[in-house]
Amino acid sequence: MGAPGKDVIAFIIDKIEDWIRGLLTDSIVDSLTGLFDSVNDKVGSIAGDVGATPQGWNPSIFSMIRNLSDNVMVPIAGLILAFVMTLELIQMITERNNLHNEIDTWMFFKWIFKTCCAIVIVTNTWNIVMGVFDIAQSVVNSAASVISGSTRIDVFDAASSIRSTLSGYSVGELLGLWFLSLFVNVTMSALSICIFIIVYGRMIEIYLVTSVAPIPMATMLSKEGGGMGQNYLRSLFALAFQGFLMPDDAERKGLGTPATRAAIIEKLVACGYVERKKDRKTTWLLPANSGVSLAAFLPEKLRSPQLTAEWETKLKQVERGEVSPGAFLSGIAEMVEQTVRHYQVIQGAELIFPSDRKVVGACPRCGSPITESAKGWFCESRDCKFALWRDNRFLSASKISLTTEQAKELLTAGKTFVKNIYSAKKDKTFDAFLCLSDNGEHISYSYEFPNRKR
Repeated sequence: MGAPGKDVIAFIIDKIEDWIRGLLTDSIVDSLTGLFDSVNDKVGSIAGDVGATPQGWNPSIFSMIRNLSDNVMVPIAGLILAFVMTLELIQMITERNNLHNEIDTWMFFKWIFKTCCAIVIVTNTWNIVMGVFDIAQSVVNSAASVISGSTRIDVFDAASSIRSTLSGYSVGELLGLWFLSLFVNVTMSALSICIFIIVYGRMIEIYLVTSVAPIPMATMLSKEGGGMGQNYLRSLFALAFQGFLMPDDAERKGLGTPATRAAIIEKLVACGYVERKKDRKTTWLLPANSGVSLAAFLPEKLRSPQLTAEWETKLKQVERGEVSPGAFLSGIAEMVEQTVRHYQVIQGAELIFPSDRKVVGACPRCGSPITESAKGWFCESRDCKFALWRDNRFLSASKISLTTEQAKELLTAGKTFVKNIYSAKKDKTFDAFLCLSDNGEHISYSYEFPNRKR
């Protein structure tokens, strides 16, 4: 085949490639344009759906739920209210009689006033609940314009820019991008289904919570059942304001997550830095003396919540691969080294942070208190190394484990009587005095048999 024939074939191949590139480019641009439109529509509608009131979301279901509440739930709530207030009146009169106190008239006026307030609340529960959702809708809708405005994508400018970029790609590269755009569209379709399920599930939850509102409201002013009504109100406000969702980055820039915060609180209580006080309905977390002292003497950098927030942010960067784990740990080690080098040991720390361990005697070396721990009995002075271990090599060979009473006798009398001491040489047990010797640096043990000299 001559040169003109080859040129014709090459010309035809180039035209076919141009046609395929154009076809793939148009398909990718159309796919991404539809994707951007879908994102804009979804983002613009989420805030409206989340902030919609029960009446605005589906008027027919709203009417059915209201009829159910007025004709079924309110009468049931009235019966519950009558029982609760009657029981409270009987308990009030019985309590006064048991204390041999006179029954004052003001008690009945107080009971009548509480009953009237409860009746007003129960009969107007629907209006109260709808008022909560109206307030929530106003707040969420105020934020909706910010959400939709900040996430709006200019589809036409993006499409023209993408088309000019794709014009220089080969057929193989365009084919790969086409498959990728197809995958992204499928993913967005799945995301749309998830959004649909979440929004509809939330509205079903709202209708269920709204329909049973009179029942918990009927118990709100009672002594025993008041917690039910208060918990219902908390759930109601949480459900209404679900339009405000804390993003993951905002959570990470704070002091951990709700789960880790609970663990931190329990750790503080277990260490004795925080005390948990309870009354009839409320649990209070109060700083203990040791916690106040620790906060007063710790360096400012360690005491500041900003340090925890910075570490949370760095951990998120490590998770995303932006910072290496070694660099993060090296930064912590450097901070600890600088802190230890810069700050000195607090003199008299044992007075500021007294040990909560049980004192069993005085140290034979320095006279400081000897306290008990899981592994033995140790001197509280930092400069003294005196220690009585529950199990050391000598005691373990004789199958002896010291008790607290035996440790007290060793500290006071220098010896204690021990039964069933095992002798590996004779493979039998015997009874003897365990004697303590201390040369100022190390302690040693020996046996003294009754009626025998050492």
